[in-house]
Amino acid sequence: MPTEVYRASRGIYVAHLEENISRRGTYKACLRFIMSTYGLNLFPPTMQGFIAHWTQVNATLGASPLLLKNGYTLATFTADRAAIQSAIDAVFPAVNAVQGAIVTRDTVKTAIRLRLVQFRAAIAASLPDSKYAGMLPTLPAVSSNESKFTAPFLDATAIWQLINTEADPGFTPPLVLAGGYTKANFDAEIAALRAAI
Repeated sequence: MPTEVYRASRGIYVAHLEENISRRGTYKACLRFIMSTYGLNLFPPTMQGFIAHWTQVNATLGASPLLLKNGYTLATFTADRAAIQSAIDAVFPAVNAVQGAIVTRDTVKTAIRLRLVQFRAAIAASLPDSKYAGMLPTLPAVSSNESKFTAPFLDATAIWQLINTEADPGFTPPLVLAGGYTKANFDAEIAALRAAI
C-alpha cells in the first residue's frame, strides 16, 4: 500500500483503535469491542488481523511507529492477544471439570437415594408397627438443591441411630441392610454426598 495512503488513513485508524481498544489502557477494552463486534470465538483471529495491519503501518512509518494512548504499542497488543487466547483455552478444561463434577455428584446422589429406599423397606419389613415407621423421611428428587436433598438422609441416620440404641420388642439391633450395609456405611455415603455437592 502506498505510503501516502497509510499516512492519510493514519488519523482514522488511530482514532478507531484508541476508542475501541485502548480506552482504559488494558486489553479488557479490546475484549469488549471484539466481543460486541465479532463474538468470543473470533477474538484471536480478529486481533491477529489488527496485528497484521498495525505491523504494516509500523513498517511504513519507520522510526515513528504507531502508538495509542498511554503508550499502548503493537507489542503490548500482541501480548494481550496471547493472554486472551490463553484465557479462551482455559475455558475448555474448566468446563470439563464442572461437567465431571456434575456427573460425580449425580452418581453419588443416585446411589445414596437407593440406600434410603432400602432403609425405608427395611423398616417396613422389620419394624412395621413401630414409631420409626411413622418417622421415615420421604425420598428427595435427584434434582433437589443441596439442603433439600441432604435433609432426608440426615433424618434417616438419626432414626437409624435410635433404632440401633433403643429397645423395641421383636427386633434385635443393629439394623443392617442387604449386603451387610450398616449405619456407618450410610454415614460415609452422606459425607461423600456433602463433598460432591
